[in-house]
Amino acid sequence: MNASETRLKEQSRCAPRRVLVSGSDAARAALRVGILQKEEKMIHAGKLSSSARLQATLRVLSDCHAHSTRDIAEATGSQAVHTDIAELRANGLPVGPAVYAGRSQEGRKIYCYTMDNDDAREATRGERL
Repeated sequence: MNASETRLKEQSRCAPRRVLVSGSDAARAALRVGILQKEEKMIHAGKLSSSARLQATLRVLSDCHAHSTRDIAEATGSQAVHTDIAELRANGLPVGPAVYAGRSQEGRKIYCYTMDNDDAREATRGERL
């Protein structure tokens, strides 16, 4: 423990505080000496049953073909496809990881998402898409 960490520990005589910690040096030092406890950030996912946005994303993925982020955005009108994918996963749907598929003509990286055929059938069974 260095001098600044020792000083932080001496200054804090109360129980550890729970806060969302930024990346600052002071916050990291406070975490190390036990003054702060880091809280995990949880996603506040929408419900598939009531979210037209998530249903549209699932509809695109349910054909079991690889779709680029741009393809999904154009088909659904979403501005944050990666968030939609994360919310589908939070709803228990087995969307595969983003797979690097090369570069566009402009040099941008292309990533694709897929769902397994059996998983897609199971996910869309009973859903009104």
